[in-house]
Amino acid sequence: MKSLVKSSKTILLSVFAILFVAASVFLLSACGEKTTPSVEAKVLSYYFDESTLPTISVVTDVDGDIAWDSDQTVEAGVKSYNWTFTPKNTDAYEVVKGSIELKNVDKYVSGQQDQTYESEIALWEDGKTYVYENCNFASSVSSTKKVDLTFINCTFNTSNTGAGGDKCIYLTSFTNLVVEGCTFGGETTEGTLSTAGYALDLNIYSTEVDKIVIKNNKFNTTAGANADSVAISIKVRLGETDKPTDVTGTEGSILNGVEISRNDFADTCNTIYIGSGPKGSANANISTGAFNVSVSGNTTDVYVLERYLYPEGETAPRQLVGANSTASFGNKTSIE
Repeated sequence: MKSLVKSSKTILLSVFAILFVAASVFLLSACGEKTTPSVEAKVLSYYFDESTLPTISVVTDVDGDIAWDSDQTVEAGVKSYNWTFTPKNTDAYEVVKGSIELKNVDKYVSGQQDQTYESEIALWEDGKTYVYENCNFASSVSSTKKVDLTFINCTFNTSNTGAGGDKCIYLTSFTNLVVEGCTFGGETTEGTLSTAGYALDLNIYSTEVDKIVIKNNKFNTTAGANADSVAISIKVRLGETDKPTDVTGTEGSILNGVEISRNDFADTCNTIYIGSGPKGSANANISTGAFNVSVSGNTTDVYVLERYLYPEGETAPRQLVGANSTASFGNKTSIE
């Protein structure tokens, strides 16, 4: 009888030991196999203009908190900044780390409804970087400052720029330009120093431009009396062949070309001018078109005139770039 009781105790102890070991293995396994949550870190904009990083938020199904990692130095220009998401339940979920690339600029303006921002232009300083997003410019943007400019989802309207007539944008000495998702409206007119009405006029001198990007915009301007309606005019001035009487300074240049893509051109405003006609000579003004231009993927037909290739008395032909097509222009020394 004692032997039987002893055997029963031994069996019970053995079963308990097995269950204990199994439970321990299960707990260790459960603790070791945490789930990595899906985390999307978000900020208001790619751009910011503070000495501290902008507010960061998170999209996830897991309860937790996201924060910028400490001891990060905020620097001017483009840089990746690290963040950490810490779940409330760290026994069940892994901590997630990541980074966001941001651009710190001298001034970032996010537009407010019913406000206009043309007064901002008088505040620009040489060497600074400015970004305008969702802003309405009730009158033209006109500047000779050496500034890095970005316009995103902005609205531009024409007004008088002086001798250049009515335009939406007139710039000369900027260092970089991005115009994306914007709308151009109003009536353009020819000026004392121009023979057409331009929505976007880049008359480049006394500067070295890095790159020009013009994409996803709507060009809806119309032309005034006796003026051709031109969506975009780009030329570099005061080069070897360019001898104007109305422009003074040093030779302009565009280092990394011009991208004109995915724009919508109204029938009243579907022309691009590259370079200038003769200035100070009857010969073709070759130096004014000494940069590469890519015209691609626009949603409507657009016509390109390489004016810099033609001498006095000859008119540059309208070269069609059909909707969703690609063509290259500029940077030639003679007619092909």
